[in-house]
Amino acid sequence: EGTQSKPDRKMAHHYYSEEEKIGLVKVYNDLVPDHQVPEEGTHFFEAVQGSIVLPLFLQAVDMDVIPRFNANPSQVFHKNENHEYFLNGLKNLEGIVLENVGPTDLADGTPHLVLGVVWQLCRYYMMKCVSEMADPDIMLPPEQILLQWFNYHLNNSDYTHVVTNFGSDVKDGEAFLHLMNQLEPEICTLDALSLSVEERANTIIENSKLIGCHRFVNANDILQGNSRMVLAFVFTMFNKYPNFGNNKEKERELEERGRLLEEKIAAMQSMYDLDREKLMAGAEQYKEQLEMYKAQIERVRNAYKQELSVIMGRYEKDRERLESLTIRVGDLSRENDKLKKNLAKMIAIGKHEKQKNAALREENDGLLQRIAELEARIKELEEENSELRKALEAKEQENMELSQQLDTTTSELNTKTQELEQEKQENQSLVEKVAELEKEIQEKHEEAEEREKAWEAKFAQQASELVTVNETQESSNSMLNELYYGIHEEKMGMLQKKGPNASGLQKRFFMCRGGTLSYFKDVRQFYKPLGQFFLPTCEIEDLEESVSMKKCGKQGKYGFAIHINERDDQKVYYVCAETQQIKDDWLAYLAKTKEAFSNLDQWGRLIEPGNDKATPDMDAYAAQLE
Repeated sequence: EGTQSKPDRKMAHHYYSEEEKIGLVKVYNDLVPDHQVPEEGTHFFEAVQGSIVLPLFLQAVDMDVIPRFNANPSQVFHKNENHEYFLNGLKNLEGIVLENVGPTDLADGTPHLVLGVVWQLCRYYMMKCVSEMADPDIMLPPEQILLQWFNYHLNNSDYTHVVTNFGSDVKDGEAFLHLMNQLEPEICTLDALSLSVEERANTIIENSKLIGCHRFVNANDILQGNSRMVLAFVFTMFNKYPNFGNNKEKERELEERGRLLEEKIAAMQSMYDLDREKLMAGAEQYKEQLEMYKAQIERVRNAYKQELSVIMGRYEKDRERLESLTIRVGDLSRENDKLKKNLAKMIAIGKHEKQKNAALREENDGLLQRIAELEARIKELEEENSELRKALEAKEQENMELSQQLDTTTSELNTKTQELEQEKQENQSLVEKVAELEKEIQEKHEEAEEREKAWEAKFAQQASELVTVNETQESSNSMLNELYYGIHEEKMGMLQKKGPNASGLQKRFFMCRGGTLSYFKDVRQFYKPLGQFFLPTCEIEDLEESVSMKKCGKQGKYGFAIHINERDDQKVYYVCAETQQIKDDWLAYLAKTKEAFSNLDQWGRLIEPGNDKATPDMDAYAAQLE
């Protein structure tokens, strides 16, 4: 028989069963193998005082009711917070009743209160397991399922009574002897039926040890009809012997369903892999074309530099020209500046196309992630792939147009060279005037040489800045890819929204991916956002219930606000969830996302440390060159 308490010093009249405590601790150790607690003595109550054991226990039973707690509480208030998290989560479980139990009782490790709370948690876990293990066609409460299972095996024996409860109906021990004989006839015999009631109870305990079901109960619990401990004892046997009889036909049916489901998943995976290969091949082809375009621009730039060098050499040789020739060279220099601006614009256009390509790749990756869940969208994805191929063809057409522009520029340079040759021939007739204007030409040449040196220095500085911009942009793209594909997972769900000019709430489908929160008319139109918020530039405000209902009406009880600064105008959007839990989940996720993307601007570019400006924009840089 079990020992009774080591009573609480503050509440000396409260006792508990040592066997009951050991059984509850065993359940905890089974569910939380990474944080074991000794079963003997007061170790469990001391562990409860540390505020880690009960949250871990509750999390193992039902992850959703306690999403967070402090895993390393170093201060008293941290431990009290953990106890409050546990009790608040426990209240969300069906059938749990908490009376006269608070965080202080758990912090003190009061034995009878701690065991009372732990028993309710264990009972919830056991009844949950019964519901999951039972035949789905049996529409009964878990305790009634245990009674039905008990009586099913009794009907197959010589026992003539029906068990209707786990107290008075089983305390004589006969029902348990017949049940255990049905479960393990070679180990558990019916010889004890001829013994006294006390000897029967002891035999039941010995048989439970032999079949590996000894937990919670002792002989005295059976004799006194302790329904709580007997219920746990019956669950232990049900957990090991859950069958009502021959379920082979049902098992074959479940195996067939599983096989069909696996075949369907394999087919979907094959379609997903095929579409992914097509998309990746198209993106790789476009990337190669972009690299060819960049190489072509580089070749044109080098040719231009060589041509410019030839022109400057000719200028050195023809320095004895007249003043009209000097003016003509100035005109050519201005035309060269125009050509340089055109080249800079082409470089900026190429950079812009690269950014557009990155946006397309991001959209494709988002669609690929949704293929497994949205089988019905496969046909639409194929249409989008066709549109992307058309876009690639359009880009190829643009590249051809740019190539034609470069050919035109080369033709113009050849024309200018011919004009110079023609002017050189014309200048032969002016040789007689060279002696008179030699001094003036020398001065003009020196002035032009100084301007040329200044121009070359400026060009070298701008080229260095362009290299720095490219390296910075590559670093920004690398970091953005790491955030998109290595760190942050997307979140989505139905919420209600009220815009700055709206009169009431509207139900919308929200999706947070990367650093952007988007909302859509419904889940079927997730590819067509009605609006987007870039989180690092927004302020998220948690609203109290009264404030939320005042702003959004009675249906907007659980709301929060998104503040957006647009130039000198500030806009506020109100978003409401159906429950407090959903609201808290969204707020936590948005805060985490905002922090993760806080070092990027709304175009995904890296903000340098100590500088509140993002990486220079290539369009702005092109405008600066002009």
